[in-house]
Amino acid sequence: MHRGFQLALDTEAGIFNDRFSMYVDRGYNLFSSNRTRMNHAIDHFQMSDFILPNGAVDGSRLQEYWFPRIKADVFISHSHQDEKLALALAGWLYETFRLVPFVDSCAWGYFDKLSEQLFKGAVQANDPQEHKALEDTIRSHVHTMLNGAIREMIDMTECLFFLNTSNSIYGDGKTQSNWIQSELEIARTIRRRPKEGKRPVSELTETRSLGFMIAYEAPVAHLTKIDSDSLMKWAARSFKVNPPHKHLDRLYALNP
Repeated sequence: MHRGFQLALDTEAGIFNDRFSMYVDRGYNLFSSNRTRMNHAIDHFQMSDFILPNGAVDGSRLQEYWFPRIKADVFISHSHQDEKLALALAGWLYETFRLVPFVDSCAWGYFDKLSEQLFKGAVQANDPQEHKALEDTIRSHVHTMLNGAIREMIDMTECLFFLNTSNSIYGDGKTQSNWIQSELEIARTIRRRPKEGKRPVSELTETRSLGFMIAYEAPVAHLTKIDSDSLMKWAARSFKVNPPHKHLDRLYALNP
């Protein structure tokens, strides 16, 4: 990752020009192949294909199988409640700049399905307590694999946009999403790469349990603040820039 931004954005933002639904559809279609691949991987998963000689499951191969690296320019971090907003931003980035986005829910949206597949392949325990312990262990391992995959994607992409809305962070700078907290912490601590080393590219589920919530500090101080006006200015100043990743240079120059 080279730069990170916290973006104040809503569905009425000027960049969408009253075409929010259209951009959501464009963003959704960008990830159709990823959804197809993920569903195929889940439907054809066989635990026996990932068993090591000692009987353990090969977690590294499993992570590569479920979460292969995807070439992208921009990582979009968002609240589960802002998924359509994230897809609209993804559609706008591609339509306007031909920048390839990665929306994080394309990964952690499969958390429950992946946990279920591993649980089906595991030896089931008869004792209810052992059954629950096995389920918790599997979910913990899927969380670890998913978090590792997201870390790799943040590291590989040149730029990160965090959608800083009331759904992701509330008044005193805290978030109730462990995925958001994890992604922001990764973005804060991950190595900063010179942008030249990442080019060219272009050619965790949130817990929503009732009655129990945990709040985390949301580390956003390292992210440059921008809003819809910043994006509109960026688009206006980036006309006919080629190749697509040069648009990011203009964004960095406009928001030092």
